[in-house]
Amino acid sequence: MIFFVLLGRFLYMSDKRNSFSKQEHLCGDKRIGRLFEHGTAFISHPFRIICFTEKSHTEHPPVKVLISVSKKRLKKAVSRNRIKRLIRESYRTNKQPLWTHLSQNGLIADIAFQYISNDLSDYASIEKKMRKSLEKITHRINEPQKSN
Repeated sequence: MIFFVLLGRFLYMSDKRNSFSKQEHLCGDKRIGRLFEHGTAFISHPFRIICFTEKSHTEHPPVKVLISVSKKRLKKAVSRNRIKRLIRESYRTNKQPLWTHLSQNGLIADIAFQYISNDLSDYASIEKKMRKSLEKITHRINEPQKSN
């Protein structure tokens, strides 16, 4: 029994494509400022998504993500932290098609997910909306390339 538990942990640790490492977090005032100044925004309720793409300069993760839940929307820190955890988990499990698309096209993206709903959502609804949002991001990335 212990063997299977250890084997399961080893297999989980070796599968890094579904992780959400520190390198994938959007940090730094310059990059965040550039995202909010030059990025394109759209709403996919309960998210407001801001996306900025550019050509890759050998940066390893093709996507860097910022997750924000406003204190104005959800007053209690416990609620804000729970929503951020759910958003992170749903992004982590559904990011692979976006990563593949960006890698194939030689692009990197900075993305901000802002939670704009006034009430708490469960994981199933957040995951459904995250999938839809990631598909919209992929579609919007394709649009400029088709017009050139």
